[in-house]
Amino acid sequence: MFDDGFKLLGRNFLDRMQKEMLLLHQVMARGRSGDASAMADARNVAARMRSGCAKLGFLEMRRISSSLELKLKDAGPAPSDKEWSTFSALMQQLQTALRDARFQAGMDA
Repeated sequence: MFDDGFKLLGRNFLDRMQKEMLLLHQVMARGRSGDASAMADARNVAARMRSGCAKLGFLEMRRISSSLELKLKDAGPAPSDKEWSTFSALMQQLQTALRDARFQAGMDA
């Protein structure tokens, strides 16, 4: 259905998404430790993820990263415990969607 170039683009994107997830975890850990600037950084990472997913048609990952981006924006620099719980759940959903997409692309999960 897709030519090899498009498949390679998708696989490269999924590799980049895995790196973005690692970065997001690091940035969120900074935020959890009280670094208020980390929350803006986390929002930027989520926005990049949303944009890339939208461009390449990874709709489930786009939906989740968009929700995370909005929740981060609404929370501001000092999220509540409930907001942290929501972030954690969304990040887990995003990691699961990424793992599923990598599996469907024939990559290591």
